[in-house]
Amino acid sequence: MSKYVDAHCHIEDKAFNKNRDEVVKRAKENNVIIITSGASFGGCVRALNCKRLYDIYLTLGYHPSRVNADDKIINKVYNLIKENEKEILAVGEIGMDVKIENIKRQEEIFKKFLELSKEINKPIVAHARGFEERIFKLSDQPIMFHCYSGSLELAKEIGESGNLISISTLVCFSEHHKKLVEKLDIDYITTETDSLIYLQ
Repeated sequence: MSKYVDAHCHIEDKAFNKNRDEVVKRAKENNVIIITSGASFGGCVRALNCKRLYDIYLTLGYHPSRVNADDKIINKVYNLIKENEKEILAVGEIGMDVKIENIKRQEEIFKKFLELSKEINKPIVAHARGFEERIFKLSDQPIMFHCYSGSLELAKEIGESGNLISISTLVCFSEHHKKLVEKLDIDYITTETDSLIYLQ
């Protein structure tokens, strides 16, 4: 029987507190493999609990939107990932976002978690809106580009280098994303909801 993979979602998000059991049950009944992604300290703790409770997969990271957090919080996430390295598929989501201020700080935090991924020998899940090329050049770890929205040319280079492009629900209405799917080799494309479908 065919299996489907939601390569990046947030089933640990508090928005699912009222129906998380139902969502996971429905996914499993429809042969959907869930990979949830903790993106803050609280989110990472909840994601770990979800993995253990529902027997799903997870990644743990630190979202660039939290760039202004105190170093103590960032270090708590860092240490949580180190302590649970055997539980995770990858470090992420981590990265940079052109729509968020303090780019220098974003890059510093990204590099910190990139080094951690090397230390524990895990790939990364990259949030890279507007910084796809920068993150690709900075990383020498295997990458899955979550919710990829960069150019077709860069996507081909990323895939041909042994990395993954994750296509989100934007493919339902974005001509650019439809073109990516049409033109890229299926061997380096994966799909995700980013939990948007579940939250509707």
